[in-house]
Amino acid sequence: MLNDIEIKEFADFIKECYVKKANELVDSLELVNLILDDIYDLIKKDFDKNYQEQKLDQATSLLARSQKILDIKNVILQYKDLLIDEAEEENIINEELEDEEMERKNYPNYNEYSVDSTVPHTLYEDFTHTKACGFEFGGVKYEARNMRDILVQLCEILAMENREKMESFIEDQSMQGRTAPYFSNKPIFDGDINRNEKIGEMEVYVWVNLSCNQIRNVIKRILKKYDYKFEDFKIYLRANYTALHKKSKDGTENKNVIADSTEKIGKYVQACFKQLEDYPFTANEISVMQSEEWTLKTFGFSIPLIKKYDVSITVSDQIKIKGYNRYWKNPYKLCGEEYFVASHWLEVHRSRFEQWFHALNR
Repeated sequence: MLNDIEIKEFADFIKECYVKKANELVDSLELVNLILDDIYDLIKKDFDKNYQEQKLDQATSLLARSQKILDIKNVILQYKDLLIDEAEEENIINEELEDEEMERKNYPNYNEYSVDSTVPHTLYEDFTHTKACGFEFGGVKYEARNMRDILVQLCEILAMENREKMESFIEDQSMQGRTAPYFSNKPIFDGDINRNEKIGEMEVYVWVNLSCNQIRNVIKRILKKYDYKFEDFKIYLRANYTALHKKSKDGTENKNVIADSTEKIGKYVQACFKQLEDYPFTANEISVMQSEEWTLKTFGFSIPLIKKYDVSITVSDQIKIKGYNRYWKNPYKLCGEEYFVASHWLEVHRSRFEQWFHALNR
């Protein structure tokens, strides 16, 4: 049996070398926990029946079994937390949002990644970097803008079926995320960005700042709570950008990559910083780049452009601000030292970043 240290080391190895498999393991453990929830509920029903019939020995035995289920679930949750790469999750969310922005602006070649929108997809599939256009539930088809829209619409449909159950999710610990509640009775903002959305006319908000696969997992939990089978739900796609991101990542990992200004803003900034790893910044330039005021004045957001890497602190802790990942997890070497670079880039920041970057290379 592995001890806690060995388990953590192995989880770190999987995340570092086989991140896709780590994600698959997390998804599988999520499904196991959902099934354990079903078993727990069945045990509870049998316990109540035996208790009512005064079969106390059987009831006591079932009570011990239910506690064992909870113990196993806690262990699985620990394993899940070790395997989850928060920085990678945040990066995927940003990439999927960038895809939508680029698609909306009709960037070249995006239509090359369209897929057959009539093909149904199940909740057992990988939806990373996909663009949803609708879903089917209870034999009825619904149009949708994206996966976030699917999540909100599903909540509205089920709230009409059982409003009290949807409201109960606010206090239900099994319906909460690691860093934020999936359901809340108030809007949650990150700066001026709303991270959750109101469900119909209810005073219930569902968290939507999630990747497509994370939304898929929340949908699974909701369906389980309402006693629906996963097979009752289908998703329809109109685009899959997985190949596009694979090409992009293959390119940006190259030390000699040339920054392409038509690339998505996040990828463009990363490519530019690859080129700046040999740039002779002055000590004063390095200092001001770590300033909120300078970054706000130069680019339009207050997260310091760079943050010095501290080897005594875990990467996952260093790249966060107020609980949110705000820096890319892989540091860049500037003037012989390593720095994290801010990942909070939107298309509106492109022109100001280009102006700063090109001024360095004159």
